[in-house]
Amino acid sequence: MDLNRAVRLPVSVLGIGLFALTLFFAVEWGERPARGRDAGGTRQRSRRSTDAGMATGRSAPASETLKGRPGSAGRRLQDAALLLGLDRPRVKRIATRWRRFDGTRIVWDQRVGRLVTFTFDDGPSHRVTPYLLDQLDRFGIKATFFVVGRRFGGRSSIAQKNQEVLREEVRRGHFVGSHSYTHPMMAQLSTDRQKWEIMSNEEAIVRTCGLRPYLYRPPFGGRTAYSNRLLERRAYAIAMWNLSSGDPFGRHVAKVHRTVLKKIHKHRGGIVLMHDTNGWSAAAVPLIVRSILLESCTLMRRGEQPYLIVGLDRFAADAHGRLVPLDAEDKTEAAAWFDRTRRLCQAGIREP
Repeated sequence: MDLNRAVRLPVSVLGIGLFALTLFFAVEWGERPARGRDAGGTRQRSRRSTDAGMATGRSAPASETLKGRPGSAGRRLQDAALLLGLDRPRVKRIATRWRRFDGTRIVWDQRVGRLVTFTFDDGPSHRVTPYLLDQLDRFGIKATFFVVGRRFGGRSSIAQKNQEVLREEVRRGHFVGSHSYTHPMMAQLSTDRQKWEIMSNEEAIVRTCGLRPYLYRPPFGGRTAYSNRLLERRAYAIAMWNLSSGDPFGRHVAKVHRTVLKKIHKHRGGIVLMHDTNGWSAAAVPLIVRSILLESCTLMRRGEQPYLIVGLDRFAADAHGRLVPLDAEDKTEAAAWFDRTRRLCQAGIREP
């Protein structure tokens, strides 16, 4: 064997070995891709890396100074109008109604009276929510949807379908609130991660429909001292509930129906908690509404105030505990519901 060739061969082998070793360390210790995706198709990051990014300011979402899209208020309204496919005056009315929750708190005691409002958590779901929206339209009901960012914050086909469902919720006049980005148990998270959950979901909602929410429902109802302070700084109204349907556990239409009616009778109204990710929950809504109407007919025959199914803004109180005054739209909706109830009672409502 030629001596020069014999020398060059080990050198070339050594060079290839060094290159492979370098490549190994670059892949193994460099910026490795995340190993999973969330329900919306967004790549997940470990809690450690997310918290580190938040602490150093390198995380993309979660700027606490978010006020919506950059630019003037007019530009933001125009962006929202384009996203929603609505004219600017309509978008401005929607934004004004959402801002009614700014600095308020949600109550459901005797101050409210015989009012019932429907709230739905964990969506949007392109499979279930559209059916639910049609049922709510059928009865002229305006509900509140507390959405989870991982369902619509990504770029997958499912996320895009859910984005369109979220925009449709807004178009049909429903309130939209935040339910965190991944639905964690907040008490188990660092303060940086809690901030990321709240701010990332706010940004995802703004990106999808052009409007920032002022309603927040904590996942599992769990709050911490830090999340309370952050939500107060961000002017969120925290919306809890007193009429849980138990629909994650009672997975049957009839059971959900009975549970909600029993609690309405016990509390004489309040805030219903359901989930628009469950088909049995969506199917129970028409039955619940018809039962409320039947009870209202009985009350009206006795000369008593009937139940009114209203928006969550009717449960908002200011810092002094006074209910937020009704606006013209509230009064119109209340009068329409009362008139519809009266006519249905006269025509006769069959048991659901």
